[in-house]
Amino acid sequence: MAKIDDLLEEIGGATLRAELRGAVKELRNSRNFGLVFEEHIPEEVALPGLHVRQGSIVQIRTRPSDTTKYEVLSVGRATATITPVAAGDEPYTLRGVTRPMYPDLLVFRQDGPVVVDLLDPHDPSRDEAAPKAAGLASYVGHLFGRVRLIAEIDGDYRQLDLKDPKTRNAVKAATTSNELKRLYTTVGAAGLT
Repeated sequence: MAKIDDLLEEIGGATLRAELRGAVKELRNSRNFGLVFEEHIPEEVALPGLHVRQGSIVQIRTRPSDTTKYEVLSVGRATATITPVAAGDEPYTLRGVTRPMYPDLLVFRQDGPVVVDLLDPHDPSRDEAAPKAAGLASYVGHLFGRVRLIAEIDGDYRQLDLKDPKTRNAVKAATTSNELKRLYTTVGAAGLT
């Protein structure tokens, strides 16, 4: 069983789980790329042609053995100003243990340059929900197109748009599952659009 299938089983809401299973099935049937993601878990993927923007996380291409990651602070005509990303900036911490974060769904679309949307279904009742959501909110930057946390709340789908600064800051400030669940109903949008 692939990792995504394992993750789908952890989703508490039966309706959300069934809809996501259907979406994953559609993706598996329609993919036209060579790498089978269910069998390989790449930690990094080169995306040639992707435009570097302020907030992007990059590596220096001419030093392939150097795994240092850098955040782009600004972009000029032929140069970019970068700063190293400190270890521990990307994952989340739960009960004092730093853990890696792997977003559940990355959607690649081409609207001019390639755009990557990040969709992350969450069960806000789980212990790690608030720290994971805050970690993801801290990492968003300008690298992604849409970034949405999705949850089933009281039988309805709700989403938090982490590209919205007000929502992103509220998610970063949430420290408990109850606070995160409250955000879905107060600042989150209804539906899956």
